[in-house]
Amino acid sequence: MSYLSPPRLHFSGQFLADPSTLNNTPNNYNPQNDFPTAGRDALGLDATNNLDLFWNPYGRGTFGFVGCEVTKVTYGDGRSATTRDEDPIIGTAVASNAGLAPAKIVDLDPMQQNVSEIWGMSLDVGGRTSGSVSGDYREGPYAWIWLQAKGVPPGDTAGSGMYQSVLENLSWNPGSSDSRFLHELAQASPERLSINFAVHAHNSRPHMFLVSKKTVAAMKKAGVPSSVTALLAPLMQYRQMPTSTPGLIPTEAYFKVLVKEHAGAEAFDRYWTTIRKESAQPYRAPTPHPFVHGGSAGTIGPSSAGEPLYFTPARVLTPPAEQLSEPKFSPYNPPCTFAPAATSTAGGETTVAINLSNSLPTRLPGTDWDGDVLGNLFLCTFDARSTSPLDGVELLGRVDYADHRRFWTEGAGFVTLTTGADVSDRPLGLVRVDDEGNPQEMLLQENPYGVYCRADRFVYRINPGVKASHDPRTGNPATVDFYASRFGTPLSGLEIAVSLMSPEEARSYTNSTPGTGGSPGVDNLSIPQSALQPAAATVVTGSDGKASLTLTASDPGNPRSYVDGQIYFLRYRPVASGIHFVQAPDDLISIQIYQQNLRGLPAAVRLAGRVTWDNSIRYVLGQYGKLYPYMATIVELGSYESVKKNAAQIRQVLASDLNSPIHMPVTRDLSASRRALILRWIEDGMPES
Repeated sequence: MSYLSPPRLHFSGQFLADPSTLNNTPNNYNPQNDFPTAGRDALGLDATNNLDLFWNPYGRGTFGFVGCEVTKVTYGDGRSATTRDEDPIIGTAVASNAGLAPAKIVDLDPMQQNVSEIWGMSLDVGGRTSGSVSGDYREGPYAWIWLQAKGVPPGDTAGSGMYQSVLENLSWNPGSSDSRFLHELAQASPERLSINFAVHAHNSRPHMFLVSKKTVAAMKKAGVPSSVTALLAPLMQYRQMPTSTPGLIPTEAYFKVLVKEHAGAEAFDRYWTTIRKESAQPYRAPTPHPFVHGGSAGTIGPSSAGEPLYFTPARVLTPPAEQLSEPKFSPYNPPCTFAPAATSTAGGETTVAINLSNSLPTRLPGTDWDGDVLGNLFLCTFDARSTSPLDGVELLGRVDYADHRRFWTEGAGFVTLTTGADVSDRPLGLVRVDDEGNPQEMLLQENPYGVYCRADRFVYRINPGVKASHDPRTGNPATVDFYASRFGTPLSGLEIAVSLMSPEEARSYTNSTPGTGGSPGVDNLSIPQSALQPAAATVVTGSDGKASLTLTASDPGNPRSYVDGQIYFLRYRPVASGIHFVQAPDDLISIQIYQQNLRGLPAAVRLAGRVTWDNSIRYVLGQYGKLYPYMATIVELGSYESVKKNAAQIRQVLASDLNSPIHMPVTRDLSASRRALILRWIEDGMPES
């Protein structure tokens, strides 16, 4: 069972993803690089060692659903409801972290930003009248990220991706007018639920503010004294990227903090309105959503123990292999992208359910689907024996995507068709036809042999010195589970080859991704190769379609200097040749191995000997304080006095569960060794020197 199976509900609304972006480049981790000050050439002539702000330096690292509501339910018998009169759960909220600290959006590493994970999220679905269910979201990354919006340049706003996980620790709460749907869902899956949702059209374009000779002159003319504008001179050196115009500062929230910090509270209170007016640059939102918001639609359904957590081993439609080889397309920019589907047969009829929430292109971010690409769109089967998938096409039914409200807002991109055709061993396709129904182009197709395989969990954090039995999330060794299916049923005997990417391959891959590509300083990846074993292996699926591989990590040392640990990538694919297997570009295993022995860090930071603020802790906490300025609203991590004052709270959040919304650091990238170092220092009374 999964969200592809009834009973299931659909929801839609917005999501908020508010990451801090100062950690987007390894260069910002370098202690020699810092924020401009009055003593570092206030005229802005030398910005060599300045930090790159990227697009959201004051981000809080939070994630959440905003205004999401249940829009449709499908019962176990296949009938649906879309109004509150039919089922009281329609129109109720799908709320994240109600009354709690917000969930977090987390990159694995500055050198792997293409598998962003959600941590610390809980969901409440329903209301007082309908009843409700709440549960904890199992942390995990998005998959199948691609450039969905075809009419804009590549970037975050053009992108779309899909999250899938499970809701655990469920609490079922009856309502005054119980929902039939909730009753059926509780009966079908009382312990765990499957959730899948798409996120797209994220507005990552900040409002920019420019501090330059021209804008400073305008401030003076508008009444800001020279004594105040002189204090703002260091802001002329701030930069968004190495090639950006000096003095361009992203987001009003961050600019406001900088002005107050440099000009002082009294001058800020008196002149902020004028400074803002004269420095603000023209702004046009690139999506229909506010800054750091985007659109989301998803599905929740049953889940059984023993099933994969992060994907459904179902029937998956992929871009045709020959299409991906065309120069005008790239792995992240096909006309359409991966779509999971499931089939069930009863009474001589087959029901096909396909999730297109992340699969169809738009012209502009968050707008209607691109009819020029899709045209008359049909679900079909085709003849696997033919040299062309357009031969032997049998149309199963129209995909009516034109009604955006019904298709996306209400139906979450989920299409269900019933057919009398036997599709149990015939590959499915998504085909564009002409007005007479003649096939024109196969946009998505199932593997001709029905074969699909994928790793379940594919993002790992490993502390070499921590046993997996003590910490299943970050302990050593780690287990990767692969699942293979053929036309949606478990496939036994499939050999899957797994191999470690070389340093050159790792660098080439991560620099090609939408998440990491363009970030300066990506280097020295995947060394030493010996820190992850095995470097190559072949696993074979059993009768349940599952195969497992144990990964053992050793201390990689400190090959990236000021960035802790090391990043590795494992690729995998079926050994069998001639099966035309198509993988998403990110269908690989991403692994962060942390440094265990702390020798070699600045000032000989180590677990042995006397640990003080001056010789150890300031290098660890100070880096977080620099990379995450928003933390200063809670504690100034670069200040001994502030850290000592807030030591009890720091200890609490460091010791909290990794999937707790209050866990610190938000980025979940503090190694067990460094965490132990800080906690030991606190226990020892926090000596300064």
